[in-house]
Amino acid sequence: NFLQNIGTKRTLLKGISEKISTLVDGNGSSKTVSALKTNMLKIRLVKDDDAQNIYEWRNHPYIRNNSQNSEVISWTDHQKWFKERLSGKHGPLLIGEVNHLPIGVVRFDVHQSDAEVSIYRVPGTGSKGWGSLLLKKSEFWLKQQYPQVLNLRAKVLPDNTRSINLFEKLNYIAKAHTSPMVFEKLMERCQ
Repeated sequence: NFLQNIGTKRTLLKGISEKISTLVDGNGSSKTVSALKTNMLKIRLVKDDDAQNIYEWRNHPYIRNNSQNSEVISWTDHQKWFKERLSGKHGPLLIGEVNHLPIGVVRFDVHQSDAEVSIYRVPGTGSKGWGSLLLKKSEFWLKQQYPQVLNLRAKVLPDNTRSINLFEKLNYIAKAHTSPMVFEKLMERCQ
């Protein structure tokens, strides 16, 4: 009976409409997608059997063109570097996965209370749109595992607009407009 008569009571209907509009922001679908993606993305430490993949991804032309060192890394040099990374003494090397498929790599080089961050998406996976969530969840992982880290720093080539946009989106502040550009963020700003 109430629902049948609600259409005839304009003042009541307007009041209900105004009350509901204060409870929602119109971004429900994007929030739902974001929550689903957050639950889908898993962050893990690299393992021994990731060595070949990391080697191939790092030597992909797109990744090399956006790296400070654009040279092809030899398998011998990679194996030595990878073994050191597995030891954890320089900081974590993380892989982000969706449905057990790798979509990106995040490296933190930890030096006392500072960490330099490096990130790339796995080439050819169609993982577009996951970069900010990958970095955000990796920062959260770092905060839990390395509580002594207070500052994050990233170095980005000036023509790498995707990375510049990514770091700016996640509240990194440009500190040096050199080549490479330097971005910094306090860990307390990590959500």
